[in-house]
Amino acid sequence: MHPDFFATEGEEARAAAEAASAALNAAHEILSSDFLRADWLVRSQGGPDESHVREMPQAFLLEVLEWNETLEAARQAAPGSPERAAAVSLRGELLERRKQLFATLARRMTPLPQPGSPELLAARKDLNAARYLDKTLSELDALRVAQSLSH
Repeated sequence: MHPDFFATEGEEARAAAEAASAALNAAHEILSSDFLRADWLVRSQGGPDESHVREMPQAFLLEVLEWNETLEAARQAAPGSPERAAAVSLRGELLERRKQLFATLARRMTPLPQPGSPELLAARKDLNAARYLDKTLSELDALRVAQSLSH
């Protein structure tokens, strides 16, 4: 299917190979990402996408407040400070929380819920929480890189 194998073929064969290769690459991207895979499953079962349901689980929101305080303190603190050390600890906590969240998602989606099932709404809220965790983890990584560059 790789387009390079069809370089000497006609326009129609090259276009078909390019389309097939693009579809294969898109499928690989979805299958290799736990987030994209779960998102695809929710949507394929008729569940809401993130543009229609933006809320997260209520218990998660309470945790977010505490995490944001730790992250903000670390952003404003000097490298090597206790606040920066707390951010390192927070990163481990968030990675564990993300792991738990995807375990919950796996239980919700196994077996696949019927279209319109309330489990799909709950799964979307979990995915929204996972997206928030991923964003916060990226911010913590950027903070860690900035700290290492300042040494």
